[in-house]
Amino acid sequence: MKRLRTREALKQLREGKLRLGKVFIYGDEYFLTDQFLKLARASFEFKEYFVDDENFPGNFYSGSEPSLFSREVLPILKGAEKLPSVLRSKVSGERFVNFVKRCDRIIISAGSIERKKLSNFVLSSLLKSVDFVILSEPLSDREKIGLVMTKFKKAGRVIDQKLANFIVSSIPGDVQDLKVETDKLLAYPGKLTEEVVEDLVFSTSTVSVFDAVEFIIKKDRKGFIEALDSLFSSGTDPLHLLSLLQTQVRQMIMVKLGLKVKLPSAVIFKYTELLRGVSLRELYFILKLLCEAEFEIKSGSLPKELGVKS
Repeated sequence: MKRLRTREALKQLREGKLRLGKVFIYGDEYFLTDQFLKLARASFEFKEYFVDDENFPGNFYSGSEPSLFSREVLPILKGAEKLPSVLRSKVSGERFVNFVKRCDRIIISAGSIERKKLSNFVLSSLLKSVDFVILSEPLSDREKIGLVMTKFKKAGRVIDQKLANFIVSSIPGDVQDLKVETDKLLAYPGKLTEEVVEDLVFSTSTVSVFDAVEFIIKKDRKGFIEALDSLFSSGTDPLHLLSLLQTQVRQMIMVKLGLKVKLPSAVIFKYTELLRGVSLRELYFILKLLCEAEFEIKSGSLPKELGVKS
């Protein structure tokens, strides 16, 4: 079993140096885990399973025969930090671990897992059974500054290290928050200064955006359309709104996974209450629809406002 940090694993996977066998990936930095899964999905035909699915592990066993997956399909299991609470008996735990051992390749992903929980029979056995254990650790400020400077350079907008440092210090969240906010900064047509950064970063009110997301979660289409009309009439750009909606849903996924989220406790509590009875599968599906809407707008397939409403 080999241990890697996610950024190194991503580099090796892109360069064709990492042969995907049995992989266990976990850690606080959800964005990096998501990037790894996205790259793996682009390379293989895949099928996803969720530990919090009410039919798990039955649907996993029936749809994931190792003989079927050995060459063609890559099974991806999400929410593995919940395995100890789902596979409570030693018999069910041993069956799951033995099943994974028979797979040629499989990706098992989890959010944050406390060190003491890694001693659980199922998790400790999985760590010993896989080919790679990949850790999605939070990036240091120095690494974030490097990412920001590289991103701006690729976009033809060179900034100095002092401003990059100010940008990183102004965005206290994870790498996903850094991505969303720097996208906003790149869209600014003038010269970026610390004052401009202060005005642009997290400048958009999230109250109305949360209302819109809440309508999505509750499947209240009428309320969602009314919220969008209100946001559009106030001058909110549809693409910017989609970006904020995606951030909200990603934060909800992190809360659902039990990851550390830099949000006010009142917001985390509201998310937790709102997401009772909502599965990870549903949240990932909502995020997928929002990303598809963004693509359709950028490709010109749909007008901006219609793309968001669809």
